[in-house]
Amino acid sequence: VVEEDPRTDGGQVLKFAAVAGAAAALAACGGGGDDDGAAPFVPVLDFSTAGYNHLQAGTDAEAARFLQQAQFSSTRAEISAVRSDGFAMWLARQFQQPHRVSGWAWLQGRGYGANDNNRYYFNTYPADFMIWAQLLSGPEMMRKRCAFALSEFFVTSMTSAEFTWRSHAYASWWDMLMRNAFGNFRQLLEDVTLHPAMGWFLNTKGNQKENPATGRVPDENYAREVMQLFTI
Repeated sequence: VVEEDPRTDGGQVLKFAAVAGAAAALAACGGGGDDDGAAPFVPVLDFSTAGYNHLQAGTDAEAARFLQQAQFSSTRAEISAVRSDGFAMWLARQFQQPHRVSGWAWLQGRGYGANDNNRYYFNTYPADFMIWAQLLSGPEMMRKRCAFALSEFFVTSMTSAEFTWRSHAYASWWDMLMRNAFGNFRQLLEDVTLHPAMGWFLNTKGNQKENPATGRVPDENYAREVMQLFTI
């Protein structure tokens, strides 16, 4: 929704609340929430573009550069959309996009959840297939670009995960990052901390508090990463 800003001479205010409401309604009616029942965080933003001089892509090259930073591709159709909508409205439309097919649902839809002779519960390659499918398809590419960036900060590994159904665990991890891609940092850090994949990777699983009587000290592996990597 674009409105004239009475405070400026022809400036535009982008009212993101209506866009966010549409996305929230989609999530509430099953239009793209994750399989754990939690709907993706929907930003409610209201900011003015008044005072900004570079609101439109002047050339196809400028639009393509913007797209390559905001997502993974810059097709002719996408370049045309950016030039037509302008940067701010294009971003507004991307914030509206819900997560349509979760990584977990993708695995289940292709039979990787079957407990049969294929022994998928021991294998990690379905997770590789899942993440490539996520990054190469779907309209919600800015959300996926953000989740991919978060995955490079909040790192986990299937190599050290000594449990079955590892691909599903990391599909759940990816879905958690997708859900928090446009969210707030406090909720993201809590969800990262409590996720089983992180519990295995940085030793929070079974980690006990200190006991001066026995000399036990807690494993500080995760605490160190929170201070050195996750929050800085």
